[in-house]
Amino acid sequence: MRAQCSSCEEFNLHDHTHTFLKIRTPIPLINDVYQFIPAPPPRLLELRALGNGPSTATPTTVQQQLDPRFVLHDRGIAAIQSPQTGTTYINAPSPAFVDSVNQFAFKLLHSIATSGYPCGIASANIYRCLMMAAAGSQGLNLDAFSRVLGFNTSEVSVYGAIKDIVQLDEYCKPNPRSTPVAAAAAAGSDIELDISSSIWYGKSFLIEPIWAGAMSTVFKATLAPQDARAMNLWVHEKTRGKIAGLVAEEEVSDVDIKLVTSLYFKAKWAVPFERSNTRVDRFRSFGSDHTDSWAGGMPCHMMHRTSEILYWEDNIAQMCVLPYKNGNTKPHHSPFLPLSAGAAGAADASPTWNAAIILPKTPGVGSVLAILSHFSASPSVLRPLLVTSHSDTTSGQSWSLKPTFLHLSLPRFTLKQSTDISEPLFNLGLRPICRPSPDFAPISRSQPAYVTNIKHDLFVEVNEEGTEVAVVTSSGVFGSAASAMRVPVAMRVDRPFLFFVFDAGTGVVLCSSVVSEVGKGEQEKG
Repeated sequence: MRAQCSSCEEFNLHDHTHTFLKIRTPIPLINDVYQFIPAPPPRLLELRALGNGPSTATPTTVQQQLDPRFVLHDRGIAAIQSPQTGTTYINAPSPAFVDSVNQFAFKLLHSIATSGYPCGIASANIYRCLMMAAAGSQGLNLDAFSRVLGFNTSEVSVYGAIKDIVQLDEYCKPNPRSTPVAAAAAAGSDIELDISSSIWYGKSFLIEPIWAGAMSTVFKATLAPQDARAMNLWVHEKTRGKIAGLVAEEEVSDVDIKLVTSLYFKAKWAVPFERSNTRVDRFRSFGSDHTDSWAGGMPCHMMHRTSEILYWEDNIAQMCVLPYKNGNTKPHHSPFLPLSAGAAGAADASPTWNAAIILPKTPGVGSVLAILSHFSASPSVLRPLLVTSHSDTTSGQSWSLKPTFLHLSLPRFTLKQSTDISEPLFNLGLRPICRPSPDFAPISRSQPAYVTNIKHDLFVEVNEEGTEVAVVTSSGVFGSAASAMRVPVAMRVDRPFLFFVFDAGTGVVLCSSVVSEVGKGEQEKG
């Protein structure tokens, strides 16, 4: 008798190095446990012609029969199709949605960070992957997605959440608009950002055409049959080689579907660190002796910079913000070009990417978790700190970062991880999706389906030149010299800290990490 996984209730032992989220149909061992709905025998995937009117799928649970609520249909999909690149002005996402994504991020990161090990997530990438599955759910599964992702189960709200995440992704992409002012805004920018989605189906997994159409037209997802070489090549290309080996040959299945989302971000500092100022130093991880900087720590390469830097300090933590080379994101209006509402808005809606470093004053994992807990409970408190491109009048807070003559000591670090985030997400409220049921019928009505695991691969590198981030989320359904007269404020980042990549225009956090180790992978680079 095979053991049942406590996380997802799958009757298979997990290999914790695999990296895909699967939605699959139940295996024969549990035919007598879960009652199957009437279904045709498994056959090759048939994607019927799209656009033939509303889906003929009918609710399959008593709850759905009493309260149909959200039903995916062609008309709704047409209303939320993503804007055409270069032709449609893309508004910045609403503050309420940014707060929802950030709150989801800090709740999940808090859950993962309790181990005390280095960890990080790209919340919008995970949110996108889960929303793709949510668009094909109903009943208890839809309720679970709505609780965790922060929307209600009405049709208006679900379509709104889908539209919001697509809008956020389009907004984040550099230079998607082709107006003259937007082109001028991109001058001098050194940002590379790519967001992609793909769906890989087993040959016996019958996909509903309405859901497949939504994935293709709204999420711009590539649909293809499962093939280990093709899947790994897709991930390798989308992450510029930073993440590889998504699946092994034995993990290709005929009876599941794999949803994969990727993110790649690379940016140079607006003011890079001088490599000649980098020195060998010590970094004191959780559990190290903090009475002596050279006792119990790990070797690292500490970068140094003294200049005017946005900074905030209180009795809890120090925080500074380092801008990336975004270019002239908000150029003044030129007298040689006509001023149009769309052109002016395009300049205002361009992302302004920055990095935030938050250093708790009290050593220990508890201090980091307390900050994450506060952010997850009240995400709006971040707005005065992160929305630095203009004054924030909505938060009611009087404090904000101010330019400060600062001596910053920041370790060079590389964070690589492959994390099974299934259990943390199940604990946040997604557990119903891991049980076989007909509540994924909008994706496939052939048999009850369930999510087996959700994997998150992350690569973050911070050095003297800038930052590089590569992410794959997979789900299976199966400065200048200082003046001698000035004494800089010191911020020595020689112990665990929080590192965020965020947009100063909206406050959305692209990537958040708990950096508790920095020496690994750096010694050979020094």
